[in-house]
Amino acid sequence: MPRKTYSFTEKVNRGHAMEHMVACMFRTICDFTVTEQYRTGTHSTIDDAKIVVDGYIHPCEAWPRGLCYECKGQDVAGSAHKRLVYHIEDAKQGVYPAPLLFIIDGAFFAKDKAGQKTFEWMKKQVDGETIVGVINTSELITWCQRHKGRPGCFA
Repeated sequence: MPRKTYSFTEKVNRGHAMEHMVACMFRTICDFTVTEQYRTGTHSTIDDAKIVVDGYIHPCEAWPRGLCYECKGQDVAGSAHKRLVYHIEDAKQGVYPAPLLFIIDGAFFAKDKAGQKTFEWMKKQVDGETIVGVINTSELITWCQRHKGRPGCFA
């Protein structure tokens, strides 16, 4: 069976769908105030580009500084997983205004060796302060249901 290929528009729409789904989960299950496509006002240490995160949870009891999150879904080999390294480096350099959470999903990260390796490497970068977690959507659902907006570690 031939692999499904996606047009640029389909990829963008799929990415925005995942971002919106995550924002809805944080709003409805955890009762967080969330801004999607949040402009942080900071710049990347790598290419000086303005940092825009997929979502930002506004400061609350659970996250006094707020929480930035990035969603990456990838079903087939491509470049999305390679760009994650830049997010990690920027987080370590302190350019995000709040801790950073990665929500990763898709067949590439689950089944492909390069995807699995990237996912495992990212999990090792979690320090609990600048990078608070690298989880898939199933883990996010479980965390949201268990914590309902209370502090908790994603790792």
